[in-house]
Amino acid sequence: MKNTKSILFISFFFEPDLSAGSFRNTSLFKEILKTKDKNVKIHVITTTPNRYKDYEVKSNTQNVNDEDFIIERVKITQRKGLLGQTISFNKYFFSVLHKTWNNDYDVVYASTSKLFSGFLGATISVFKRAKLYLDIRDIFRETIQDMFSNKHIGTLVIIPLKVIEYVTCKRAIHINLITPGFRSYFNIYKKPTYSCYTNGIDQAFIKAKKSNVKPNISMNKIVYAGNIGFGQGLEKVIPQAAQRLGEKWEFHIYGAGNSKNLLQKKISKLQVKNVILHKAIQRERLLEVYDSADFLFMHLNNLKAFERALPSKLFESATYGNPIIARVTSTAATFINKNIKNVILFKPCDFENLVKKLLDYKYVIEDRKDFLEAFSRQKINRRMAKSILDLL
Repeated sequence: MKNTKSILFISFFFEPDLSAGSFRNTSLFKEILKTKDKNVKIHVITTTPNRYKDYEVKSNTQNVNDEDFIIERVKITQRKGLLGQTISFNKYFFSVLHKTWNNDYDVVYASTSKLFSGFLGATISVFKRAKLYLDIRDIFRETIQDMFSNKHIGTLVIIPLKVIEYVTCKRAIHINLITPGFRSYFNIYKKPTYSCYTNGIDQAFIKAKKSNVKPNISMNKIVYAGNIGFGQGLEKVIPQAAQRLGEKWEFHIYGAGNSKNLLQKKISKLQVKNVILHKAIQRERLLEVYDSADFLFMHLNNLKAFERALPSKLFESATYGNPIIARVTSTAATFINKNIKNVILFKPCDFENLVKKLLDYKYVIEDRKDFLEAFSRQKINRRMAKSILDLL
């Protein structure tokens, strides 16, 4: 087609995988499809579902070649640990370079939580002389820095990450920050324009049937659904709190991750019977699980990097009227105080503080219609899609 414009869309996770990046980027891609001109074609390069080893995907995950878009998937096997994830991403990195070698692009969109998708986008944008739009979902360098107790080893890792981050951000024409807490960190990069399109609430959660009553009369059911990894630190608080709260309280944990074995070991060590672990589940089933809960739980580990974070889990939890139990600080705590009622905030990794807050709490269901209206993912993505298409 004459005067055809092309967008390269880079996202390591994509539907039907289960992750915040998958939900965000799949819905954004669909919104771009709705609003783009006929002469714009989108080339998505992602992976086969690989976030959780015990999550079986029955949906079609084949490549798609349509008139308006192409979706190509790099076959990735789920690997544990930082080394395993590095191996997986290296395969993705070089596969994307190969798949784009003979193509031209006007705009490269890269959504990055671990920096390297952004660096991949920057690399391709140089070769193709294309404009780079970065969606920053995490400050990877700070997270890695917090992971290393040995500061000498940490420094050796951080130096190359700083170089990669600098090269990536200097190449960008526009940077979207998923939380306002990131803005001060990126102030050193003056060239790009900035936006802050946060996570939002998917239509499935907005439209989901909600009972709006306390489901369990004689039992208090607390539900956590999501990744069980280093960043969540669930093993530091849930088994201990469950032991103190006793048999009238149950924690139901849905998900998988690198720290699930640590959580299991802590449960066994304390001989806790009221923490039940479940496999990761599809979102359709998750809606029912959330509605059956008395409380919805979220927790971030006690790391400096998370002081800037605004977790995606917060948005889907707040679509229900249930009280939310949250360990968050700084940016997320400010956001909650401004936008979300009926949240039980407790101190980082402090199960004693959590137990006290729960025992003192008087149960109530909250109407959060204003929050649903303000943070609809569809509305946020509509604005974000326009900002990407404007670069054409």
